[in-house]
Amino acid sequence: MNRFVSIILPTYNRANILERCINSVLAQSYSDWELIISDDGSEDNTQIIAKKYEKKDSRVRYHRNAVCQGLPRNRNVAVSISQGDLIFFIEDDLILEQNCLEILVKTFEELEQRVPVGAIAPRLIDDRDKKDYFQKKDIHKACVIDKKTGRIYNNFGLESDVLQECPSLHACSLIPKSVFEDVGGYEENRYKGTYTHEEHDFYFQVKKRGYKLYFQSKAITYHKHVDSGGCRVNNLLASECYSIRNRTLFSFKFYGIRSIYMIFFNILLIFLNTLKYIFRKEKR
Repeated sequence: MNRFVSIILPTYNRANILERCINSVLAQSYSDWELIISDDGSEDNTQIIAKKYEKKDSRVRYHRNAVCQGLPRNRNVAVSISQGDLIFFIEDDLILEQNCLEILVKTFEELEQRVPVGAIAPRLIDDRDKKDYFQKKDIHKACVIDKKTGRIYNNFGLESDVLQECPSLHACSLIPKSVFEDVGGYEENRYKGTYTHEEHDFYFQVKKRGYKLYFQSKAITYHKHVDSGGCRVNNLLASECYSIRNRTLFSFKFYGIRSIYMIFFNILLIFLNTLKYIFRKEKR
């Protein structure tokens, strides 16, 4: 394996967790990489920590945006200064197992001989009890799309011995830089607030160009949630409004006329979920 990988780490006001993520990168068994820490104008100690690691290891590069650009543009900016022919997006609340990158690169090299690879996502073990509800027939799948609502349901914590082709992936994936440039990077203006669906928008564009998306369960990452910093919207009502807005725009862009009935079923689903929430609250 001699592929040079640019590991992209966008961050914003999360100095308190940044070091554990960086340390997991430094510990990787695969060593042919650069780490670009792309600071979106943080106001905490992010710069101090990043520069400390930049001095410690020549493979670490620190970039700071003078003004906060938002997560999609911050990713695009980081890729524009990267040098690798493979891009591996990670996030500051992520911890990588030691052989994660090695497995992803090896998987890519095996696949590229046979198919046009768009992206490969590692297993994402979440520290919160988050459940996306699958039908029994789909329980062994990492990702499915509901035909009625267009919603994308994820099960990326799935343990599997089988490499799976998926309709979409989570944001932390290994992507050929040529594919990223072919798509034009992340959509910077369509999605607001929590940026819900910006990664699905990217992967749908990748698939439209004939590339395939894969989930590799043997490459493992851990998602350690924090309740501050990043692109989090702390107001629950605002977060839900952004989510509905972004889902609607996504549906119109990719599902066309079908988005009309999908929006109807989404509203119905939100109504039913609200009733369930109220019922549970009263029952307590």
